[in-house]
Amino acid sequence: MNCSDYLLFDPVLPNSTIWYQFNSNNIGDSLQISIDIINIPFGIEVGGALQLRLVKKNNSCSAIDFVPVGTSFSSTSSDTVFIFTQLQTNTEYAIVLNENTFGVANPGIDFQIMISGKSVEIPQFTGSISHEDTLCKNEIGTYSLELSNCPNVGLISWFINNELITSNNSLVFETNQVENGDTVKAITTCYSPCADPIVVVTNPINVYSFYVFAGNDTIINPGETAQLHAETNVPTYYWDTQLFISSQSSLEPFVYPEETFTYPFVAFSNGCVQYDYVTVFVRNGLEIPNTFSPNFDGTNDTWKIPDIELYPDNNLSIYNRYGTLLASYSPYTPATEWLGTWQGAELPEGVYFYILELNDKEKTLYKGTISIIR
Repeated sequence: MNCSDYLLFDPVLPNSTIWYQFNSNNIGDSLQISIDIINIPFGIEVGGALQLRLVKKNNSCSAIDFVPVGTSFSSTSSDTVFIFTQLQTNTEYAIVLNENTFGVANPGIDFQIMISGKSVEIPQFTGSISHEDTLCKNEIGTYSLELSNCPNVGLISWFINNELITSNNSLVFETNQVENGDTVKAITTCYSPCADPIVVVTNPINVYSFYVFAGNDTIINPGETAQLHAETNVPTYYWDTQLFISSQSSLEPFVYPEETFTYPFVAFSNGCVQYDYVTVFVRNGLEIPNTFSPNFDGTNDTWKIPDIELYPDNNLSIYNRYGTLLASYSPYTPATEWLGTWQGAELPEGVYFYILELNDKEKTLYKGTISIIR
């Protein structure tokens, strides 16, 4: 570290020391410094001793802002152990070494230094995750990670079972993805850069749920009535709308929407609420486009027929002006839209013909032309 060592030793040349900086833990107390002499280079006049001083940092990196702890120690050229006591908690200290009056920087002996003791030992860290005892299905649960003896928490990875959901710096994780019996796990680190991982896992979480099914979607013609068929295994339920419905309290009401409408079905049990939905589609005829431009610019590249999925039994045939069948679909869907090709090749610009059979109750038939524009 680039701190001034002026007057830390007397006599000593400025900037001729080696510094080892560390922070005490939240326990403090004793410190042991072990010096292991490895080699004294041939021809180096070492004077047979190392000098060592322990200092506490107050503010700046100037030597006048360091407070010596105890007195300077001198060691012989053999391995030596120094003992200090009553170190303060969570405090920045430095070990400063020099080799007599010549300093260790120009050049000195080879040695290793190791510190130990209560004041630098990493306390045993523990963790837990607090959360609600019981959740309702689809309810957002809050999971709070609580750590002890972990002064510098690293990135926290949150898991549901063993699937990673998110990584962030927050001790709180919120989600509605937990199912009954799942566990939530958090993994983080303490004491950077000596990163010791800590893994905290909840017990299996109790998520209360029950069966709710609003029924299958259905299609009707304008002016027709449909009957819904909801199911649930709890006694308290209702349809959460008063529009176009014969009864909000019946599992099988009659409905008569004037246009496509989605009916919410809600049930209650043990303070929990669950919804399901059913849609009644009202046919209003198809608006079939007569042009498209399959030039792969991301706009109008396929021949789309809006609402064609409302007629799942449809059949579609496409021809050229000579009556050659170019494509056929049973059914035509948004997943099988025509690209303006025949036998894998792009068709030229021009007019083509189609026959669309909806195969509905009315046996509706559409015939028309399609223009390809490139």
